[in-house]
Amino acid sequence: MHPNIPFDIWEAIFAAVGEPATLARCALVSRSFWEATARSLYRNVRVAHIDRGREIRGNRAFAAIHAHPYLRAYVRTLTHEAMDVYRWAAHSKDKAYNDEAWADQPPWTTFLPLLPNLTTYTLTTDTHHISDKLLHVVVATLMQCPRLTDVRWMFIVHAGDLPVIMQLNMITHLSLGQPDTGAFSSIGPWLKQMPCLRSFYVRDASRLLPDLISKVVGEEILIRLVNLTLGGRPYLAPYQLLTALNETPDLETLDVYYNDSIREVRPSPAPR
Repeated sequence: MHPNIPFDIWEAIFAAVGEPATLARCALVSRSFWEATARSLYRNVRVAHIDRGREIRGNRAFAAIHAHPYLRAYVRTLTHEAMDVYRWAAHSKDKAYNDEAWADQPPWTTFLPLLPNLTTYTLTTDTHHISDKLLHVVVATLMQCPRLTDVRWMFIVHAGDLPVIMQLNMITHLSLGQPDTGAFSSIGPWLKQMPCLRSFYVRDASRLLPDLISKVVGEEILIRLVNLTLGGRPYLAPYQLLTALNETPDLETLDVYYNDSIREVRPSPAPR
């Protein structure tokens, strides 16, 4: 590290690198490089689990933060991959297996609340859905994270998941992977209980049928929104998009993504 270049300049240089693999290689050059890259290297952390919730698979970042507690303050974003045991817990009818799988609390339940600057959490899975028990444990853990503002549930969301998810009513950004029709039909009252919500993102809104539009954008449910994003080819006619705009007076950004082209919006006559 060149002695004439201030340390904060080195940190800014490494922050612009972005690619974790490149940052990791830079961190191995010297102790000075390690200290300059650490803030960027541990800004975004990915956690994955196997072996019935008791082990961390290939997660060097998790181990490093555990060994060096000062790194906790650097973490802003955490992506949690729920695998193996959670697939079984979501689909298996073997109660004995599920009880054994959850005999011990997973290690991340004590790890997450120790991250003082964690603002964004993403839960994803290699299956379509996660177990109810996992969802309850995750939400209970996240409620102990004081600076959390952005939560992303990247899986199929059922109506029964909403009462649990909406316990995090202090967040400002909410993302849902693929709400099913039942979730869309009952999401309105739950969104009303999130007074801080400013951004709502749905990765796959294909289950948002025309007759459910009024339940989602009506009744002042989304009146406080600043950003609204719907993906996955939602069944929205142009006048329904205008309805969404009319019901969200503070909206600054409305993004609707279709698989091919916005011209493929399904035609629907405007109500008389």
